[in-house]
Amino acid sequence: MKNPHFSLMWFTLLSFFCTWMIALSTKSAAGMSLPSNKADSEGSVPTEPVSSDEDEYDGEDESEHCGLYMAISSTTTPEEPKWGYYAGKNIPANSPIGFGDIAIHTFNLMANQIYMENDQPVDDFDRNPRANLVDWLEQFLWVPHSSGGQFEVAGEGTRIITAVPGGGVLGGYNPKMTNADWNHSSAYHREALNEYPGVSHPGRGAYSSYYNLELASTETIPAGKEIFLNYGENWDGSSNGDGKTDPLTRSDYKKVDQTIEKMMAFFEKYRDDLDDNTKTEIYNFMVQDVMSAAAGKEKGKRIADILPENPDNLGDILERGGSFHLNSPASIRSPEWLKTSGMCMDNIRPGPSTIPYAGRGAFATRAIEKGSTVAPVPLVQIPDDKIFQMHQVKAIQVPAIEKDTDGPIAMLVRDGEETFARQLMYNYVYGHPESSLVFLPVGAVVNFINHSKERVNAKLVWSDHLNSKNTQWFAEDPQKLIDDEHSHLGLLMEIVATKDIAEGDEIFLDYGDDWQVAWDKHVAAFEKIKPETWPITALDLNQEHKTKLIRTKDEQPYPDNVSTKCFLMVKKPKEGEPEVDEQGRRIRVWSEADSGKPNIVSDYLFDCEVISSSETPEGRFYDIVWSNGESTTLVQKVPHKAVVFVDNPGTSDQHFLGFRHYIGIPDEIFPQGPWRNANSDKDEL
Repeated sequence: MKNPHFSLMWFTLLSFFCTWMIALSTKSAAGMSLPSNKADSEGSVPTEPVSSDEDEYDGEDESEHCGLYMAISSTTTPEEPKWGYYAGKNIPANSPIGFGDIAIHTFNLMANQIYMENDQPVDDFDRNPRANLVDWLEQFLWVPHSSGGQFEVAGEGTRIITAVPGGGVLGGYNPKMTNADWNHSSAYHREALNEYPGVSHPGRGAYSSYYNLELASTETIPAGKEIFLNYGENWDGSSNGDGKTDPLTRSDYKKVDQTIEKMMAFFEKYRDDLDDNTKTEIYNFMVQDVMSAAAGKEKGKRIADILPENPDNLGDILERGGSFHLNSPASIRSPEWLKTSGMCMDNIRPGPSTIPYAGRGAFATRAIEKGSTVAPVPLVQIPDDKIFQMHQVKAIQVPAIEKDTDGPIAMLVRDGEETFARQLMYNYVYGHPESSLVFLPVGAVVNFINHSKERVNAKLVWSDHLNSKNTQWFAEDPQKLIDDEHSHLGLLMEIVATKDIAEGDEIFLDYGDDWQVAWDKHVAAFEKIKPETWPITALDLNQEHKTKLIRTKDEQPYPDNVSTKCFLMVKKPKEGEPEVDEQGRRIRVWSEADSGKPNIVSDYLFDCEVISSSETPEGRFYDIVWSNGESTTLVQKVPHKAVVFVDNPGTSDQHFLGFRHYIGIPDEIFPQGPWRNANSDKDEL
């Protein structure tokens, strides 16, 4: 050592040692280690580090830049290729990701496939291929809570599963790298686009009134970064991709980066005092001894594997996004890679359709030249469209599978073979009259695109994108398309402009002659039976009360088909304030959630009764009453944003079982061969 004051240097090193001991031995907030996928395992796509500088696109029109890309996911494997979402621009924390999309609910989808034979339900997948198909399809669907659809439940055992295209299907899964979540507020506070309160029209029940379901960033997402959602505990994996469980939590990785910064500062401070050998000795002591003592043997070894052999290369880890991102280096891409290997997902946005009574439409966010891609359309293949047929269902008692369940449990099965309608999802799938095969399009915003023969400016084509798998599947029997080797998103179409489209233009497809005939038939039938008025819906009331106070229980009542709900997170009154009112009700005060997490989420949504309201310079507030069946609570100062309306079970427009028809794939592009396996009778139930 060159410096005679080496004792000061070692004192500094000792103090750092103590800091690392405290930091790395502290348990993370999660309390457990969650697995992550390792993208640099065999068969994955090579990584390309990317700068996330704000000025990366300087000198170019920001509106011309794609803000969201679809490209091969960093979690892909040779056996299971996956699409992923990537940020095309920096996305600040707690900001929308793309545009809010649609939610399409299905009711008792599995129960409708389970039939009775010899007084026993046939639900095993070998004997019941449609039940097997539903089980496979449900991996792409969500529980309805993020959209508010859980309040559609009518009757014990009713099960709702919801399709959320866009990020709902394409968002990647890597629990440690989760950087996005559903913004429940957007679904409940959506604008009533192209709605006509109280008006009967043939579009009622033909499209979903659940939309604007928005993904939001839970942290800053730099340009080029893949977007990950947490699918829930049932989806947790167990390894990094090499069969080994990662002992480090995400919080641990943050501490590792902080430690790297301190190590760099230490070596910079004593740069002139250390020769190369001494520097190496100190660094090895830090990496091998300090880390192991501070974090434990298993974590210490993992940290040592992450750190470079030479301390001069420590800064490379931070420049590449930090130690955490080394787990999945392919999850962050360069702009050049995204432009050449990805497909833009934000060329279109939702808005009120220019077609009366058609609900929402899709509009160009930028000019799109003739022949250019309007939107990529990944497809979920559904070999048998009869899974959308709806039967009456009934509850039967079956033995419990779980050992800790007392007695038999209720199970819903279809009650006879007669069908009475189809699921609303049937209006959103692509199909062909000569095939049992239909496809659910899961591209962002594409499900808002309407039909118009007169104004058509786009068409469906099979994609020739370098990562698409199409032609080899055309020769497969439809029933084989959910076998293990095909059970992923492998089929890709594109919507391509058939003429120049200006920014702000609505996008239109030709759904086909069969669709047009079915629609004309529906309109004629509706005119004969349509009621003079239509019930006011929750969507109507939520729109009305964007600018008005919500009425109290003593004022004019709301319709019986809607309920008032409140997002409730409360705190006790301050010291000296009463905890119980004169009626014996507990008194609580509305509160924002702790830890920066939003409380406008469905987990905190309860039945409530508005008993008083006030309008102040700070906003609109209410006192509400909430009961849990055993006690009643008066909640004070509930903000306007926390009170919403929902449709009561069985009353939303979706339950008007009128128009149902798939969107036609043009005959000239529908493959000849085994896919054409059905008669042209798809319109008949």
